[in-house]
Amino acid sequence: YLWSSPVLSDDAYRYIWEGHVQNRGYNPFLIPPADAAFKGDPLIKKINFPEIPAVYPPLIQLIFRALTLVSLSMWFFKLFFLSAVILIVMVLYKSRNQYKDTFFVWAVLPLTIMETAWSAHFDAVGVLFLLISIIFLEQSRGLWAGLFLAFSISIKLMPLMFLPLYLFALPRNERFVFFTGLLIVPLLYIPYLSAGNMLFFALLNYVNNWWHDGALYMLLKLTGLSEGITRLILILFFTVIYLAIFFKVRETRNKVYLILLALTHFSPVLWPWYLLWLVPFGVVTFPYTTISQALLSFASYF
Repeated sequence: YLWSSPVLSDDAYRYIWEGHVQNRGYNPFLIPPADAAFKGDPLIKKINFPEIPAVYPPLIQLIFRALTLVSLSMWFFKLFFLSAVILIVMVLYKSRNQYKDTFFVWAVLPLTIMETAWSAHFDAVGVLFLLISIIFLEQSRGLWAGLFLAFSISIKLMPLMFLPLYLFALPRNERFVFFTGLLIVPLLYIPYLSAGNMLFFALLNYVNNWWHDGALYMLLKLTGLSEGITRLILILFFTVIYLAIFFKVRETRNKVYLILLALTHFSPVLWPWYLLWLVPFGVVTFPYTTISQALLSFASYF
């Protein structure tokens, strides 16, 4: 897998390009691959949606930049992301609580290997930071929980939705240092502020327009509802489910899993690699749901 080109997704070519152009002095949030400045660049040929600038948050952008300083090779990116998978296995194994029972499933699950070592998706890096953050949260260590949550958010913005869980679970005297740790998120955006109002252009385009394999989204669209109303209904239903989980479920890791599970049902966009976020938190309490969903996710490629 490490030496073969991605077949199921072409996202990794954008990762390489966004790191490469940063090293050439460009802001990837401001200038898309289709810009005339890059005409003839061989990296652009395989990039998806070349008219859209960067969507991924700042920490993963800095990682792209660092990796391309060393090599533009796909296998190098895969190796780095695979190292995150190995670190997750180590964290799960060494954990003193139930997480240690999940390391084997995470290590051998086909979804993990295929989406990381073959398709070169970076989600394992975000999962690693979120997992460490939740472990610190369970130990009531606010600063470290906030810092690693900030790292996870700066890989993919999705963990922002867990902020209320942290505030509810942390003792009052740990909440200030928790927010201190979160300050890393705006600090990481500083190198990219030259993009101005384009900084979140691609993200807003994704939130408002993109869809893929969102089952409830597609069912609602069959009724003839407008795009805006469809997405609003999904947000409202997800909010209700979120609140029910927040108030009814006791353990933080189960809250995280069930909220992520709800998101996979109510989001208009669902790709197989998104399910990597669920595995460490759900495989102990909800093993059949977690593993079966991960295995069945490959049907979306056909």
